[in-house]
Amino acid sequence: MTNWRPAALLSLAALATMLGAYLAGAPPGRIAVYGGALAAGWLLLGLRRLLPPLHAAWLLLVPMLIALPMLTGPEFEGASRWLPIGPVRLQPALILLPLLLDAPRSRLQAIAVLVSMIALIFQPDWGTFFALASALIILVPSERLRDRLMVAAALALLAVHLSTETATTVRFIENVLTDLQTFPLGSILAYGAALVLGAWALAEDHATSTSLQLFWGGALLASLIGPYPTPLLGLSASALLGLFLSLPAKDRATFKA
Repeated sequence: MTNWRPAALLSLAALATMLGAYLAGAPPGRIAVYGGALAAGWLLLGLRRLLPPLHAAWLLLVPMLIALPMLTGPEFEGASRWLPIGPVRLQPALILLPLLLDAPRSRLQAIAVLVSMIALIFQPDWGTFFALASALIILVPSERLRDRLMVAAALALLAVHLSTETATTVRFIENVLTDLQTFPLGSILAYGAALVLGAWALAEDHATSTSLQLFWGGALLASLIGPYPTPLLGLSASALLGLFLSLPAKDRATFKA
């Protein structure tokens, strides 16, 4: 029997975020885009339930799409991590990395993760890189040499990537947690409800793997210390789409080993 409750909880979290942003004075257009991402999230969830599992070779498409903004732009304050989709700019890494992390462990997955890390360095996107490195913590106890090498590579690349970025923060999308003191009480309560509901959705009946939970925890932490999207609470269409792709679409995996 299909369990729709994680998706329903995530939808309630998104609606609470929209309410909090509205009460805090967010631009209506930005709220509308987030609402469109909510609808698109349900569409993606439905499509994943209908499609058969993809061959593991398709995993290599993920780092290619993550790197695509470096070729197409736009560039903002030295960073190229967005793809323009009509009037909306989406961040492929936040959308696609959950699919990569949830795939069965294989040599192709390890290659795709490593290439994705390198792409994030050159964009640069320290926030998503930190989230990806956080997700790989689960590999530390592994006895397989490949897993240990993945963690070592993540830590080495993270050391290389620890540089100060001076990008301007986009209000209602980035640094939302550090900006809460400027929001009215009603919006703070709505954001609190969104955080609880979103965390519940990710934990519901083990709806998401530990690596995905660590990924979104790392993304949330990164948004506290840099100009990066705040998952669950920020009006980031990319983060919301990525959260929907973190939920189980069916009993079988999206990718087969």
